[in-house]
Amino acid sequence: MIKRHSYVQNEFDDGAVIWKYYKLPRFLDLIEKRKLFFTRVDKFSDPNEFPIIAKDAQAFCMSIDDYRCEFERIKRQSYVNCWRIDDNESFGMWSAYSDLETGIAIKTTAGKLIDAYNYNEREVDITIGKVRYIDETDEMVQFPGMRLNCLYIVFAKTKPYEYENELRLAFEDSENKDKEYLSIDINLCTLIEEIRVGAMAHPLYVQMVECILKENGINVPVTKSNIK
Repeated sequence: MIKRHSYVQNEFDDGAVIWKYYKLPRFLDLIEKRKLFFTRVDKFSDPNEFPIIAKDAQAFCMSIDDYRCEFERIKRQSYVNCWRIDDNESFGMWSAYSDLETGIAIKTTAGKLIDAYNYNEREVDITIGKVRYIDETDEMVQFPGMRLNCLYIVFAKTKPYEYENELRLAFEDSENKDKEYLSIDINLCTLIEEIRVGAMAHPLYVQMVECILKENGINVPVTKSNIK
């Protein structure tokens, strides 16, 4: 099931609007396979994504070398899927993760995302939560008795990313750690509330997306973004 966790920021309700931005091939893969795509954490390209902070090692009573080693081990068996919390679309997200001609954005809510995964009994427990944005002057966030774990690592990013206002799904899977990506079944009819296509999309492109959705039994509004 998708669950909240006391170690992770949960200052959002089920009605919080969330977005995910896709390039067309990845969106078509989602529609065809009906699976959410999770990336193994060590395959994130930006080195500032998961900061190693020396004073955190001290808080966990570890040497910096041991801390770094354990940090990297956990990254190699942790998987993440990312969304943006926002009532409105984001030009930055369109630019970074999609495009204005053939890109697509899914609009939904946190509650629908949870329900879309929890519609059936699941073997994989997934944690949902907001990312906390830190710098080296922040106090280390640790709970009594907490060990260095997936939740501490994957729900933290550096301050420059704060504009993303990110909501994440995350889980550990040591059995499949040789796989760079994992896909998890999702109920798209429950998940998708609305589809937006890029502002520069041709009218025929909008019709094409509508047809693809209907052919797959997904009856939701398809509108063109106003963000150029």
